[in-house]
Amino acid sequence: MNFLVVWFYIFSLLYAAPIEEKGEEISSEYGNFFHGDIMLTPEQERELSNEGRDGRSGILYASNRWPKIGNLVYVPYVINSEYSLSDVQKIVKAINEFNDLTCIRFVLRDNQADYINIVNGTGCSSYIGRISGPQTINLRIPGCLSHGIIMHEFIHALGYQHMHSDERRDSYVKINWDNIQDEYKRPFEKLNSKSYGNFGTSYDLDSVMHYSGTAFSKNRKLTIETLDPNYQNRIGQRKKLSSGDVIRINNMYDC
Repeated sequence: MNFLVVWFYIFSLLYAAPIEEKGEEISSEYGNFFHGDIMLTPEQERELSNEGRDGRSGILYASNRWPKIGNLVYVPYVINSEYSLSDVQKIVKAINEFNDLTCIRFVLRDNQADYINIVNGTGCSSYIGRISGPQTINLRIPGCLSHGIIMHEFIHALGYQHMHSDERRDSYVKINWDNIQDEYKRPFEKLNSKSYGNFGTSYDLDSVMHYSGTAFSKNRKLTIETLDPNYQNRIGQRKKLSSGDVIRINNMYDC
């Protein structure tokens, strides 16, 4: 049985089988990396250390974006064999939301040098943008396999940081520094404007990339307080791409 036949068989099973949601969900905010769930290359670490942080949420360097062919952007991926059929189905469901709503096309890797390797690693984490060669997205079983968390980490891989890192946040949210765990204050700093942009989009309280109101709280009090109280329970949603998420992705890739 050749490779294509095998994958057609797998995908027929994926779409036929029901999704089971089991296990405790892990917050995509938490982790031992930069900003909790973000892995950095040495170059990115130097850049953030040397140039300061006062910017937006989307990476500006074209070299860190995935290749565009015509009007579509192709991102190859592989899924580690540790995942069950149900796990793979959840990942594919999230991938299909990008494929349906944006110009991004996540495709199974053939022999491409640059690709995403989805593994059952430490917590939920990803690199920012394309880093050259194989790059990891960690989706630990079972806690990192909710629909929104999967999409959150894939958006990091496309090149976007967390929404609350945007330089315009002070017009929408207040950071309550005294409520943040001391060792996790760095994830609340703004980002370097030389490296990140907003690509003509507004600050988005509904973004799947926004931290929740009690992220990294040391006392269960709000660490991020929305200036409009009506949005307080909306920030940090991990259910679906917001309309703003879709626009930002398409604008970043000029499609």
